Amino acid sequence: MVMLRMLWLSNKCTMLWRILTSRGLLLVNLWQLFLQSLLLASGQNSTITGTLTGQIVLEGFMHIKAPQWIIRLLTRAITLVPVIVVAVLSNGSEHSLDDLIVYSQVFLSLALPFSIYPLIYFTSKKSIMGRYANARWNTILGYVVATVLTILNLQLIVSVVM
Repeated sequence: MVMLRMLWLSNKCTMLWRILTSRGLLLVNLWQLFLQSLLLASGQNSTITGTLTGQIVLEGFMHIKAPQWIIRLLTRAITLVPVIVVAVLSNGSEHSLDDLIVYSQVFLSLALPFSIYPLIYFTSKKSIMGRYANARWNTILGYVVATVLTILNLQLIVSVVM
């Protein structure tokens, strides 16, 4: 009985697979789902980074002690203020907001080399990092990737400005 059910299910899955792949729907939908997942993960990464940075600044540098939920709420609210102000000032114009996204990416691409090269440099110094310093191959790979990203970012800047 179990084998009969498995065979029936296998035939149904095979038929569904043939229908979806014959029209190219499955591959397109899987690719879209994959890209959407990457976009969501990227957004979550940015949110978490900003929240943790704000938390460290509030607790470490400003010596403000508060429950974690208040710190997270405060740092997220602070990061939303500029976005809301710009959205209100643009009167909800989708074209203006699209331009804002492009210009913010251009600004980030300008700022990236100023943070990534010193990061690679300092994390590869044994005098600073001790036994946790990057291996030589890791440092070389980091500089290669940073250089490729810098070149791509320069191309982005040129394409936006021109």
